[in-house]
Amino acid sequence: MKSRYLIVAPPCSANRGDRFDREIDDENRSTNDFVILDDHIESDEELPKKTKRYFANAAETFDAEFYAKVNDDIYINVDTLSAMLETHWDKPRVYIGCMKSGEVFSEATHKWYEPDWWKFGDGKSYFRHASGEMFVVSRAVAQFISINRSVLRTYAHDDVSVGSWMIGLAVKHVNEAKLCCSSWPSGAMCSAL
Repeated sequence: MKSRYLIVAPPCSANRGDRFDREIDDENRSTNDFVILDDHIESDEELPKKTKRYFANAAETFDAEFYAKVNDDIYINVDTLSAMLETHWDKPRVYIGCMKSGEVFSEATHKWYEPDWWKFGDGKSYFRHASGEMFVVSRAVAQFISINRSVLRTYAHDDVSVGSWMIGLAVKHVNEAKLCCSSWPSGAMCSAL
């Protein structure tokens, strides 16, 4: 399995062009395995848009069977991930992750506040979606995101946004406990810091 990396380089950063950026540029010149989103501004509010742009750019740039979104505080056992993905090669449209649902928070002061809380109904519960720490989509799903990125709605959180895109599609949802990075289940392929 060949790995590719997404590096976000916001132009509004006071540090843009510093030693770390130069090191990234140098490595990318030798490996050509980074996608740099130069016009992205890094903030929690922009994370759902960043995730959408990642899948769109990755699908357009790299020919792969699967595309994984992984938070920067997650460690992955790449061999275990590769072995798990091999079991899903027969599924052309698949969405794999540690599936969850939960309360939609309508209070603006809450850490997980959802400005569009009212759209989730009176019960205010999110639909089933993969935890944002790490999830994987197949090529066809990434291509769908790429083609439709201008009309795909984002919510306050990237995992909910991606999950919302999957609801109306003929996509196989796979609840993979080994991708529950925070809880570190037996045999997990990832771990959160």
